[in-house]
Amino acid sequence: MLERGGPGGAILPAVATDPVARQRLVALLTAVGFAVVWHLWIGDAHLNPAEEGYLWYGVWRTGLGEMPIRDFQSYDPGRYYLCAGLAKVLGGGLLGLRRAEAAVQSLGILFGLLAARRATRASWVLVPLGVVLGAWMFPRHKVFEGLVALACTWSGTRLLEHPTRRRHVEAGVTAGLAAVFGRNLGLYAAVALALLAAVSAWKRRERGWARDGLALAGGLAAGYAPMLALMLLAPGFFAQFVESLRLLLRLGANIEAPWLWPWRVELAGVGAREALARISLALVYLLPVTALPLGGLVLLRARAAELPRRAVLGAAAVVGTLFIHHAAVRSDASHLAQSIQPTLVATAGLLALLAERRRGLAMGLALVLGLGALDAAVEHNPALNHLGRARLVEVQLGADRLRFLPQHADYYPRLLNALQRRIGPDERIFIAPSRPSFYALLGKRSPSWWIYFFVEGADEAEQARLVAELEGVEWVLLVDHAIAEREGLRFQNSYPRVWAHVLATYQRVLTPELEPNHQLYRLRGAPRDER
Repeated sequence: MLERGGPGGAILPAVATDPVARQRLVALLTAVGFAVVWHLWIGDAHLNPAEEGYLWYGVWRTGLGEMPIRDFQSYDPGRYYLCAGLAKVLGGGLLGLRRAEAAVQSLGILFGLLAARRATRASWVLVPLGVVLGAWMFPRHKVFEGLVALACTWSGTRLLEHPTRRRHVEAGVTAGLAAVFGRNLGLYAAVALALLAAVSAWKRRERGWARDGLALAGGLAAGYAPMLALMLLAPGFFAQFVESLRLLLRLGANIEAPWLWPWRVELAGVGAREALARISLALVYLLPVTALPLGGLVLLRARAAELPRRAVLGAAAVVGTLFIHHAAVRSDASHLAQSIQPTLVATAGLLALLAERRRGLAMGLALVLGLGALDAAVEHNPALNHLGRARLVEVQLGADRLRFLPQHADYYPRLLNALQRRIGPDERIFIAPSRPSFYALLGKRSPSWWIYFFVEGADEAEQARLVAELEGVEWVLLVDHAIAEREGLRFQNSYPRVWAHVLATYQRVLTPELEPNHQLYRLRGAPRDER
């Protein structure tokens, strides 16, 4: 039994008597426990060779000293340096990356629960909320978006709750760091936190609003300092960063898809389980268009004295309104999952507000919405594809041992065997349009800055640069398919000049062991090496 003076003696009595300390402990245990159990369950299941490979390749090359954006096509650098750093502790390879993603997931859940705890006195409520938040942090290579959104929700809650100069600085730092992980995330965060600071100053009639605004701006610069340092000190980084902005403005960040309204749900010809999953997803799509406006209305109508009690609802509503733009551009389950977390916290805040008057109704709604949201997350998370319905087969890929569906289990061994038998250790290969994971599996550096070709109708200058980058590259692997089912994104259509160069300069190598759309080419005139 621990005595009061022992190592844990001051902690356990505080948790027993202090409800805030108890809530914080429950939040921490829920966040860590969920992430650990989730990773042990699905951390070695499946592989997304396209989008997940995009992150995996970048983290691998960053760990070898290359620089995101400057040396290879990438997201903003924060996630690469974070994962490469965690790899020193958690291990390298794909499984090491997934362990790092689990740590990020845990931190995101913790931020969300630290904000949400203000809406309830009961500690146990945080457990199911943490499970729903964690389940909606997918796909796993995109958990950084959820982390940033929930960190901003927590920071905004603290700002509304008690708007000290220090908390304005902290909010600015949060927004600045968000931009290090994604320039769009930084924009969402900066606008949301500035709006919350303005609402606080307006409601409270604060005289020092100008100094608070400067504190917020100073924190923003401090949080963005790592990127500013790269721009000033890393040769070539600033020029490529500007070029990446130009590409983003010209091409956009995502392929567009319409919002899923309930009347757009197709139920004809599907089984009961699939119908329930689609209805659950449509229910989640209703939350941003109901919970966020209601939360914003509550914030606008709140008196100054009520702001601390309404802080989590108001902050989640404002942050959620900005972040949900990510899902509004491409409205599929994966993009909704990258921005829905503040909406879930706002929904919990509204239910807590309703419970003040109609506790039974609030509990019933919480049960329906919670189960619906959890069902939608489980059914639409690609990492849970058929998990529990089919026995997965273990496959050794390099240093990692992964599990695949039986019909997919032999794909990567066949692919690696076919390529490694033909390609020498010092020979280079170009892979297009959307399989950057193959580079990591083969241990080959991409000969091009581009690793994922999503441009429809690439201009002549870009194609000329790509042709120049292929000079002397011995092998080309084209996976001939239409990205997002758009024929314009088939490589031969989006990069016709490069396609013509490949046909003229390379000779097709027959690979009967691979899928018909996997087209392997070898440089004409290259010395033959029978392996």
